[in-house]
Amino acid sequence: MARNDIPPGLVKWAYGEKWREALDLVLDDHFLPVCDEFDLEEDRLHEILGEAASAALWTCAFEDFVTKVGEDGETTIIDDYLKRRGWKESASVRRYLEALKGSVMSLYEVGEVMPADSFLARDLILGGEPVRVHDAGMSRVLRPGNTIAMRVLEVSGRNRMSAGALLFDDQAAAALREEIAVELDAMATAMRAAEAGAKPEELEALGASGLSTEDMLKTTFLIEAAPMFSFAWMEHFLDKVPDEERTRPAEAPEREQPRHPRGARDWE
Repeated sequence: MARNDIPPGLVKWAYGEKWREALDLVLDDHFLPVCDEFDLEEDRLHEILGEAASAALWTCAFEDFVTKVGEDGETTIIDDYLKRRGWKESASVRRYLEALKGSVMSLYEVGEVMPADSFLARDLILGGEPVRVHDAGMSRVLRPGNTIAMRVLEVSGRNRMSAGALLFDDQAAAALREEIAVELDAMATAMRAAEAGAKPEELEALGASGLSTEDMLKTTFLIEAAPMFSFAWMEHFLDKVPDEERTRPAEAPEREQPRHPRGARDWE
């Protein structure tokens, strides 16, 4: 379910010396836990997933990476790329990247679908009214009642989804929602304990954000939750793969490639 909306120049920039280590850490966050869970080498994991699923999951991980700040605690790779190479991109691409930079992945329930045009999506974590997401391709695939993990971006006054998205079946979606509820309950307990010991000026600063405590809690959760969505999707997928298929050795790679399933040439 991955589309090549990510500018090739940004991918090349990520694989440069400045950002490569940080990128690898985020890829580890997305792929290594499920490799450990199922005792798989990463190459074998991608073989089992297949090209389309691997590409979608890599895209989700890459989008998670581009939203994170670097060593200075302020600058994302998108900031860095637009400053140094943004002149090479069109205005629409720059607007897309700015929207992507501030996004979070969340879990949505699909409502009314207008094929080849758009669909309604209700955020199952943050709540609020459903939003209409304009995406001609996905509106041909999605059906009312589907559950999808994605990033909704407002670009030029319209909501669109980013390139990385994961469609969950009913069983996987129900299990993920239960797990999210447990995580949010644990975070709420910790936040209440922190607030009980907070100084008045700290509580005042918290209120100045304009977000309720519940909304702040959920947003904080989603900022770090993207690997959780990846793990849940892969776990459900791998649970249905026969043991003998999972344990078959990985085929020897023909050549060393960057850590994404399509190889460097596809981004050139």
